[in-house]
Amino acid sequence: MTDRFKPEEALQHRIGIEKQITAISTYFINLPPEETDHGINWALKTIGEFAGDDRSYLYLFTDQGTKIENTHEWCAEGIASIIDNVKGLSVDVFPWWMDQLRRFESIHIPCVADLPPEAAAEKSILEQDGVRSVLSVPVTYGGVLVGFIGFDSIRAEKRWAEADIRLLKMVGEIISAALERKRLEETRRATLAYISAMQQISEIIEQTNDVEEMITRVIERIRQIFKADRAWLLYPCDPDAPTWRVPVESTVPEYPGAFAKNVEIPFDPVAQEICRASLEQAVPVTYGPDRPIPGNPAWQKDFSIQSHISTALRPKLGKPWMLGLHQCSHPRVWCPNEKRLFKDLSRKIADALDNLILYRNLRRSEEQYRSVVENVKEVIFQADIHGCFQFLNPAWETMTGFSVDASLGAPFWKYVHPPDKRKNEEHLHSLTTGKKESARYETRYRTKEGGVRWIEAYLQTARDPKGALTGLFGTLNDITERKQLEEQLRHAHKLEAVGQLTGGVAHEFNNLLTAITGSLDLVLDQLPPGGELHGLVNTAEQAAWRAASLTKQLLSFSRRSPIDRRPQDLGTEVKEVARLLRQAIDRRIRMEIDVADDLWPVLADAGEMNQLMMNLCVNARDALLERIEKNADASAPPDWEPRILIRVENMIVDDAHCQAHPNAKSGDHVRLSISDNGIGIDEEIRHRIFEPFFTTKKVGRGTGLGLSAVYGIVAAHQGWIELESARDEGTRFSVYFPRTKQAPISSIAPSSEKPATGGGKTILFVDDEEAIRDLGKAILEQKGYQVLTAGDGREVIEIFSKEKETIDLVILDVMMPHRSGGEVLRQLRQIDPKLKVIMSSGHRTDHSFDFTNVLFLPKPYRPDDLLRRVMEALQQPSE
Repeated sequence: MTDRFKPEEALQHRIGIEKQITAISTYFINLPPEETDHGINWALKTIGEFAGDDRSYLYLFTDQGTKIENTHEWCAEGIASIIDNVKGLSVDVFPWWMDQLRRFESIHIPCVADLPPEAAAEKSILEQDGVRSVLSVPVTYGGVLVGFIGFDSIRAEKRWAEADIRLLKMVGEIISAALERKRLEETRRATLAYISAMQQISEIIEQTNDVEEMITRVIERIRQIFKADRAWLLYPCDPDAPTWRVPVESTVPEYPGAFAKNVEIPFDPVAQEICRASLEQAVPVTYGPDRPIPGNPAWQKDFSIQSHISTALRPKLGKPWMLGLHQCSHPRVWCPNEKRLFKDLSRKIADALDNLILYRNLRRSEEQYRSVVENVKEVIFQADIHGCFQFLNPAWETMTGFSVDASLGAPFWKYVHPPDKRKNEEHLHSLTTGKKESARYETRYRTKEGGVRWIEAYLQTARDPKGALTGLFGTLNDITERKQLEEQLRHAHKLEAVGQLTGGVAHEFNNLLTAITGSLDLVLDQLPPGGELHGLVNTAEQAAWRAASLTKQLLSFSRRSPIDRRPQDLGTEVKEVARLLRQAIDRRIRMEIDVADDLWPVLADAGEMNQLMMNLCVNARDALLERIEKNADASAPPDWEPRILIRVENMIVDDAHCQAHPNAKSGDHVRLSISDNGIGIDEEIRHRIFEPFFTTKKVGRGTGLGLSAVYGIVAAHQGWIELESARDEGTRFSVYFPRTKQAPISSIAPSSEKPATGGGKTILFVDDEEAIRDLGKAILEQKGYQVLTAGDGREVIEIFSKEKETIDLVILDVMMPHRSGGEVLRQLRQIDPKLKVIMSSGHRTDHSFDFTNVLFLPKPYRPDDLLRRVMEALQQPSE
């Protein structure tokens, strides 16, 4: 990021990536499974446009990982699609590529032409598609490689930043989870449909002794299950017979069939071919918009057939039959689950046609049913009308820990988390009273170990052929991990919202504090030292600067405080902070400093590092004081001594560390750790410790902003923070900063030189706050400057256009009505490219303009700060 962007641009790019990931995560969490493909295409377009690439894509493995298919793709305008080029391609075609993926490594090829000889096959494919640079990362689920996601650059060679690789990995994980969720949902729906259909047909077969009545009812129910316009049985299914007829049929009134017309139809070549295919194929024969009936036979038009599915029935007695469905009202493509169900139903009917083996075949279908149910990861259950379990598959014990045998006969609310019991009873009541036929809702179930699991429950009523309620059936899906992800996302949104709010509030406070501190400083200059009034005003000024310090912490949390990152030796900063802290920390607390030799430099703002270490050390001090007070009321461990340890060391972060800590990044880092053996942090509040104003300290010991400021500083420096804590044992905060190749620059103490007088220079002072304008004018005029003032962007342009020959310097507020400081700066430089400008703001949020040759004056500031900055600006050479 440092090599590719300026620090501020890198920060904005990183924030942009975080927003992209948050937006895509939010979108997929709320995305219905049936819209997953649309969501993937949207995500590829979103990240492709954000990264400025020519093509983004997703490839998934099929046939147990032996083949690969380009399933989703986005292309920039003017870039040709290649999604149809890779369909069912063997993975052996590109061995070098697959070797990288199987090691779960990212494939970053800035120049395809430079690929090594062992990647000749991959190079040929990429060059054939016009790809000049490519970035791909593996997509996994549950530790298994399922595909890869990537970017192509067609129009120019490109090297991607680490942040772009991270974006691809995060989006790949999100898409992988969404695909698994879609698969589970499709499996659940297909399983429920399969179970329901098989149960309905089984009940008809079991309840009817008359074969003709059984077949009639079965055909009617099959048409209803598949929502078809016509269901029929053809006899005989014999391509060598002269004619065929339909002895049993069920249709909607609009589309009567051969049975209703009472006709016997000759076997033409097309009908013969369908019969042969039905007898020979293991899967149903289908026709429709994807595969038209060959030759357009006359009977297709006579019976309004737009889609057809059929399969042979092979009872042991007599000739084969053919079971078929027609869709007449619209074209229909039969999906694999429908084909599978249709085939299984046909087998059941064939068994029913042979009464001598009916019982054996019913047992076989029940075993098949049980095998399907027992291998589904979701809990499938049946219950009576009182909610007592009558059937549970083995997934029940996996989910709750309770055995199936012990749970049968027990009401399901026995296992519901007590606070959710009433909600479950209400759903049961609505189902058993006929208000609803089905219900889907989220609830919590207890586990045998005493834990709680979030469950998505789906309940549906079961009825006999006469419509009487016989019980309930449905599924219980464990969604605990999904709920945890949603909670983490809500927490991230909460921190982002609080950050935006605090940034705005701090900006307004800085405007007010600028007027207050500046005015008080001017008053102090007019009062004789040592007087009572001088002391009161001085006290007020010190309080105002403490408020300014509080505002700075707010800005650090919200990442809106301007920072000046330069190569630093973190060990030097640690020693300086420790020297200051030793004078302020309770003498009972022992401080230890451990700074490793030959520390790597890091890019950091020295002031921000000072604040970060002070806040963490003060937090450690308060934890120790709390334990000291606690020990005063009880016997302390004999060998316990309050201690703070500050350690700085080089650290190479490997992949194993990154897997254990999701926010970590691999590579060279400098680790700053501050540990104490104080009171510790309770586990249930650790997720809140970085929230602004959240504190467990006693009144007067903290504002709750210390750790939130640390969080903001670390994020702004592209690092991360790790926490280890145990109650009554202590806490350790470990902060990681990326290593920089730049050499440290020795710090230079600020000048104590008094600002010079104005010497007749004219300054245009711009601020939307009248109090600040009045203050700035008073300070500058005291030093002999001529001062013009403006309160908004339009007024600045008007004044400067008239007085540009006399104005030597413009002091611009960054945030103003009508036009921002950035917009005004661009217009002023169009009028006078050599104009000298100072930008001033409580926080620098406008990154849309160039700060070249522009000095920055942060609010609040003292009069001397303003005058020194003015003197510095005026002394700059004009270009």
